[in-house]
Amino acid sequence: MSLRIVLKYGLMAGLVIVVFAFLKSEWLYSGLYPDIFVTVLALSFALFGMIFRHYMLRTKDKEVMNDQTFVYREKLKQLSKREMEVLELLLTKRANKEIATQLHIELSTLKTHINSIYKKLEIKNRRDLRWISEEELIFN
Repeated sequence: MSLRIVLKYGLMAGLVIVVFAFLKSEWLYSGLYPDIFVTVLALSFALFGMIFRHYMLRTKDKEVMNDQTFVYREKLKQLSKREMEVLELLLTKRANKEIATQLHIELSTLKTHINSIYKKLEIKNRRDLRWISEEELIFN
């Protein structure tokens, strides 16, 4: 865990301690019934827990995304130069005939390249390919 994250959560915990010290003070507590005070305290803990959970999940999602990006970049290294050209053209949402014409290859050769790309990237179709490109897991 980075120092920045530790400091961030440390400051949040310190703020919570200050808030609870204020809630415990006689000035605030003197006008409240004990039931109301305990309820306010419980709601404060619940709110802090939800905020903490939100930040922890967001941090975890970023770490998972970084891992996926690394995995896909490693998989991209397996592609040949020609497969990279085909991949870039696939991401432009062109039809197979257009791509084959532009690259001056037969349609069957293009389909072989596409299947090879899918196999190396471990995806099944263009929808998966568009998803990983939109999530910026490749070419960002």
